[in-house]
This record gives sequence, structure tokens and C-alpha cells, in this order.
Amino acid sequence: MHHVQPALAVELEALATLSRADIDRVIADPRVWQELAEFCLDEEIDHLESADDAEYAGDGDLARHHTQEAAAWRHTARVLRQASVYVTPSLRSRRRAG
Repeated sequence: MHHVQPALAVELEALATLSRADIDRVIADPRVWQELAEFCLDEEIDHLESADDAEYAGDGDLARHHTQEAAAWRHTARVLRQASVYVTPSLRSRRRAG
């Protein structure tokens, strides 16, 4: 296991966006990071659209909730992408060596 992964798991747990199963997948296989980052961005878009709908309906509290959720999903995607910068070169080296 790469040294980035335990710290990554702690940060992802704190964000409370991904399920425990998804976090376990991240720790087991860094190759899923891009897939999960894309999923997170899709979730962000869904929450932003829901925020717009709630704002249009006059429900400011619900709009703020969805805006906060969108920010959490965006941050989760950022964390996954930043972590991949540290791990991806070592994965490439192992593939070439194998």
C-alpha cells in the first residue's frame, strides 16, 4: 500500500460523501480513483441542479443544503485527483516493469 492511501482514507471519511465500500475500493486499487472522481463530479452537478430547483421554488434552506452537498462532492473529486498525482507515476512504473 502506498503511503498516501491511509491519509486519503481518513480525509475521505471526514468528507462523508463516499460509502465505506467506495473508500475501501480506493485503498485497494488506486486505478478506481478517476472513476470515482467522475462520479463525484456527477453528484456535484446533481446537487447544483437541485439547489437551483429549490431556490426557484423559494426554499432557501434546501437550496443551501444542496449547495453544501455539491461543494463536498467537488472537494472529494479534488482530493481523489490530487492523490492520483502522487500514485499514478508509481503505477506506471510497475506496469512497465511487469
